[in-house]
This record gives sequence, C-alpha cells and structure tokens, in this order.
Amino acid sequence: MAEPFVVDVTIDPTVVNEIPDQLIRVIETVTQLVWRKIDAIQGAAEISLFVTSDKQVRQLNNTYRNKDRPTNVLSFSAKENDLTLPQDAPLLLGDVVLGYETIAKEAKRHGKTLADHMCHLTVHGVLHLAGFDHDTDKAAEKMRGIEIDVLAAAGISNPYTNWLDGPE
Repeated sequence: MAEPFVVDVTIDPTVVNEIPDQLIRVIETVTQLVWRKIDAIQGAAEISLFVTSDKQVRQLNNTYRNKDRPTNVLSFSAKENDLTLPQDAPLLLGDVVLGYETIAKEAKRHGKTLADHMCHLTVHGVLHLAGFDHDTDKAAEKMRGIEIDVLAAAGISNPYTNWLDGPE
C-alpha cells in the first residue's frame, strides 16, 4: 500500500468566492499526479497549496525574492527548515502559493481556462519544491516535459502551445 500523500489546499478569504470547489479538487489531483510522476520521496508526505490575492503574493515576492510585483506562483521548500518531526509524521515538503488574479489574467491572455492554467502553475510550483528549475535550457526542457506529461494525464493540453510570454 502506498504511503499517504497529503495535499492541503487553503483559499484566502479575499478570493474564496472566485474559486469553485471543483477547481480545488482538480489542483489536488494534479498535485498527486506530479508527485507520483517524479516519485520524489518514499514515505508519507504533505504539501500545502495556498491560493491568494495578488496583494499577498506581491508582498511574499518582495519579502523573499526582492521582486516588488505579484507573480503567478511561488514555491517555498521546507528542506531549509531543520525540523525534528515525530517518527510517523509525514515529511513536510513545503508550500506552493498561487496568485489568483495574475493566473486569471494570464489564462485569459493565453486563451486557456482558469482551471487549466491554475493546474499548470500548481504542477510547476510542485516541481520547484522537488528541486526542479528552469535556470538552463536543458533544465527548463526537462521541467516542461514533466509538466506536459502530468497535465496530459489529467486531460489538459500542452500549456506551452499558446504561451505568449516565452520561457520563464
């Protein structure tokens, strides 16, 4: 039997009325899919997803990345924290923060549904938690390939087909 993999989704009260329950279930599902695809750890694990306003994301982006602007997704790995957990506790992997308004604007600009674009950025953020990056062309290609495969498994088309902003 597989160890439990917990996805804890929290919706900021400022955007909660914009997020349908079905979307929450879909982003939980793609999070499960990406973690199984990369088979990143053995044992029980937990990821936190937080959907919030651009105002909150801008503050986090400024505080932790010195970029005073909102963004679509931020990832905060728990690896840097030296936590001593009980033996049977799940491994805390980290947090993925999704900027709702930025994601909604990008989805419209790219001709995608909000759900598809949010799923793509969820997968992207989870891959960052697992140590993937897009700092080189080779790393970006590998990361994009995993994103495309996971999203296809969820019935979502290649997110880069209409990507207007170019590689990240």
